[in-house]
Amino acid sequence: MTGTQPSSELRALRHLDSPDPPALVGGLSTRWFHRWPLIAGRAVGMVYGTLAAYGVAGPTQAHFGGSNAEIPLIGEIGYIGTTAFVLDVLVTVAATILLRAVRAPDGIDETRPDDYAADAGDPPNSRVGTAASGREERAPVA
Repeated sequence: MTGTQPSSELRALRHLDSPDPPALVGGLSTRWFHRWPLIAGRAVGMVYGTLAAYGVAGPTQAHFGGSNAEIPLIGEIGYIGTTAFVLDVLVTVAATILLRAVRAPDGIDETRPDDYAADAGDPPNSRVGTAASGREERAPVA
């Protein structure tokens, strides 16, 4: 590794530490996606990305040698992370449609109004929540 450049292994696996847009955006901002397809889509994307990156040889190593690989069914070379994301979204949407068609239960949403502790007049970072011990924890104020 030279300077501040990440190693080729880290560049090839960068998708592993990035947030998952279908789960974060779709799962938190809308209730349309079923919970299990969100998990299944994430798993498919992670497994595909890891296996595809493992199969890329570099000039000095047999595995994790780059971030581009052949896209399945298309045959063109593309970024592994983008392909993993597309697979994630396809699995999430298709499985949600299937589970909605068979009327699979969504599960119970256990969030309560108390889970949303921030109010319009609260100072920033003032209240974090209540610890398991029952005492309130406070976030450090910068």
